[in-house]
Amino acid sequence: MKVKNNITSYYDVLIKPIITEKSMTFMESSMVAFYIHHDATKLDVARAFNKIFNADVKKVRIINT
Repeated sequence: MKVKNNITSYYDVLIKPIITEKSMTFMESSMVAFYIHHDATKLDVARAFNKIFNADVKKVRIINT
């Protein structure tokens, strides 16, 4: 992975999973929610998830709060 905006590894992109009642209902639809690095792009998130969990990513949605 290229060093960009203080993101040096895939583990820097996905910080931690969001565990709430709403995110648990997402899991029933094969969706997961994560806190991510504030400089990460959708492509960064998809690549990191793919490398860490060895799973195909169909769509990435990012919400800035």
